[in-house]
Amino acid sequence: QANMEQSSKQPYNSSTRSVPKQLSTISSAYDVGGKGYLTPAEKRMRSMDTDNRGELSIDQVAEIVKQTMQETNKNKRLRLWVAAFVGAAIILALSNLGTAFLAAYYAKQTDV
Repeated sequence: QANMEQSSKQPYNSSTRSVPKQLSTISSAYDVGGKGYLTPAEKRMRSMDTDNRGELSIDQVAEIVKQTMQETNKNKRLRLWVAAFVGAAIILALSNLGTAFLAAYYAKQTDV
C-alpha cells in the first residue's frame, strides 16, 4: 500500500507550479498603487533609476518629460498625415463617383 501511495503522487515539477515574482524594494517604489507588478511606464521609470535609489533625479524627470513631448509631437504629425490620406481617399472616391455619373449620362446621349 505504501508503494501505491508513492506511485500515485506526482513528482514535484517547478514548471507546473507558478510562484508569483515579488518586486524588489527599489522596484516596489515605482509600483504605483501597489499592484505587485510594474506597468511598461513604471518599468521605464525604473530603468532610468541607474543609481538604484528608488527615486529619480530632476535630470531624469526632465529626460522623461522631453521624451514624452517628442512622442506627443510625433503623434500629432502622424494624425495630420492620417487626416490628409483620409481626405485624399474621400476626394478620389467622389471623383470616381462623378466620373461614373458622367459616363452614364453621356452613354444615354445618342444624338451628335
